[in-house]
Amino acid sequence: MTWRNLDYPAEIEEAAIEWRLKVSSGNLTAEQKKAFALWCASDPRHEDAYAQAVSLWSALGTLDESKLDPALLRDTRSKPTIRDVFSKLTHFSARRRRWAIGGLTGVAAAVSFVIFSQAWPSQSIAIVRAPAPLSYSSELGETKTITLADQSNITLGAASELQVAMSDTERRVTLISGAAVFDVSKDPARPFIVEAERFTATVLGTVFDVRKSAGIVRLSVAEGAVEVDHPLMLNAAPTSMSSKRTITAGQMISATEKDGLSGVEPLRPEDFATWREGRLRYKNATLAELIVDANRYSDRRIILSEDLIAYSGDRATMIFDGNDIDRLLNSLPILFPVIVEENSEGDVLIAARPELN
Repeated sequence: MTWRNLDYPAEIEEAAIEWRLKVSSGNLTAEQKKAFALWCASDPRHEDAYAQAVSLWSALGTLDESKLDPALLRDTRSKPTIRDVFSKLTHFSARRRRWAIGGLTGVAAAVSFVIFSQAWPSQSIAIVRAPAPLSYSSELGETKTITLADQSNITLGAASELQVAMSDTERRVTLISGAAVFDVSKDPARPFIVEAERFTATVLGTVFDVRKSAGIVRLSVAEGAVEVDHPLMLNAAPTSMSSKRTITAGQMISATEKDGLSGVEPLRPEDFATWREGRLRYKNATLAELIVDANRYSDRRIILSEDLIAYSGDRATMIFDGNDIDRLLNSLPILFPVIVEENSEGDVLIAARPELN
């Protein structure tokens, strides 16, 4: 078993180890079992941290106690047990804990996250810090807020998905689909990076919104400043050069796979991330972008015909209410040369008017 993420706050690591000690005793009361279940369910990091504690316990169980670092054994009885050492690890810093246990050849078969050098006393075990991303998603029409380990907050829009990977040097988010507002805790040593398609936004601490639909990425800033980066596009293909902008509070920008970064435009404070209240605002939106976003709220499938997916002859500047999809559908034939129909299965079909064929 590998350790998925070691960047938990100290209190989570310590609580996980304490729970592992209690559970391993076999003497949990009914009240303690209930408290343990509630602790695991209260934060997705808790269950993962507990699994890591179990892995560490298993690793320690294979060690020759006579070869443990003496620093671990201070203030314990003359012949310490693995339980003593495991408990004492709670009070070690993450860096000291990584080097506290002397390496033994048998441990490699027990845990996959350790590597060895060849000689004692330099012979050591090092924990490989390769953070696996954590995935978060929201349901149709749902808005969800997530608090990360660094106390940054992410608000996910309807039917949205992203992944988060935290390390000692950076905090990286990949927006897979949908929309998210990021309220980033300041940490000069670890920039906060959001990736969406080829679009990258980098900050140290600020509040900003990113939306991704149908090949279009939109960013707006409420507080602070965000550096955005996108490859320069030539004939709808990325070049080795990049275009960068610094977007400050009260500004917004967009990017497409075809054209790259747009110009910077002003943003009224009251227009920031209005999708959190179900109101989606657009400037020069394509038909495909509107339909992708509408499907995040609609309980009926809205299907865009293949010949309209790349259609960009008309653009819409508008607001639509995610709770009133029918009103959006009724407005589409006014804004675009389309026909809106319903099939026998209740799906909504958007097809081109005959003059486009």
